[in-house]
Amino acid sequence: MKNIKVVRVIFFLLVMVIFAVIFCFSSENGKKSGNTSRGVMRTIIDHYPQTKHLDEEQKEKIVEDAQPIIRKLAHFGVYTLAGINLMGFWATFRNLRKIQRVGLAFGCGVIYAITDELHQLFSAGRTARIFDVGVDSLGVLFGIGIVNFVLWVVFKAKNKTKVGEHEIEGKVS
Repeated sequence: MKNIKVVRVIFFLLVMVIFAVIFCFSSENGKKSGNTSRGVMRTIIDHYPQTKHLDEEQKEKIVEDAQPIIRKLAHFGVYTLAGINLMGFWATFRNLRKIQRVGLAFGCGVIYAITDELHQLFSAGRTARIFDVGVDSLGVLFGIGIVNFVLWVVFKAKNKTKVGEHEIEGKVS
């Protein structure tokens, strides 16, 4: 029981950290936010073998075309981490049914995504988009799925070991 409380606290702290990271990114003004995603794309282009030898004009065209995709992948990725941590936190509550744990994790993630978009309204040059809430929500759902898959694999492996032990004990007896 003591270990589960430690795990719960760790996941709670991880949720707070990822929410703080999201908050910081949403606090950036439009220009800084755009430069961040442009910088990521530029780094990829400058290191990817098929694009690193292109001229500046071609690289800039790729950066401009890919920036919306990079931004949506960033939304999805950071909210996937949020979903993993939220589900990890709620999974420590054994008194809740699985559907309740999933619902709470998903609900918390979606509510945070909505408040995050509203927060962006107060950052210069930023907007709130329902589409981004959808991308964020899919990220949360994907993170929840990852945790549930890992827990399922662990459960199956644990039960297989127990079954194997009983079979061995049965043959020895």
